[in-house]
Amino acid sequence: MSAEGTFQNAERVRRWSLGLLVAGAIYLLQPVLFERGQLRTSESSGDALEWTWCGDDYFGYGPAASAYMKREALRKGVSLTFDDSDGGAYADRLARFNN
Repeated sequence: MSAEGTFQNAERVRRWSLGLLVAGAIYLLQPVLFERGQLRTSESSGDALEWTWCGDDYFGYGPAASAYMKREALRKGVSLTFDDSDGGAYADRLARFNN
C-alpha cells in the first residue's frame, strides 16, 4: 500500500470517528436539552402560584423535586421550588425557627 493510500485511510477513519463522536454526543444530550426546553416553554408569565419547600438530600425527595414534577405542576398553575441549600442541617433549621 502506498503512503498516500495509508494517509487517505487514516483521514477516512478520523472523519468517521469524529462523526460518530458528534452523533453520540447529540444522542446523549438530547434528553437533557429536551427537558430544559420543556421547562422553559411550560413556564407561565408569572401567573402561577409559587410554592417553595425545603428538604435535604434524602432520596425520597427526588421524585417531588424532579423536572417532571415541576413541569406537571406548572401545567396546573403552580410553580414549585425545592430548596436544599443547607444540606439537611436540622439543628440549624430548628435554631432559625426558634429565633
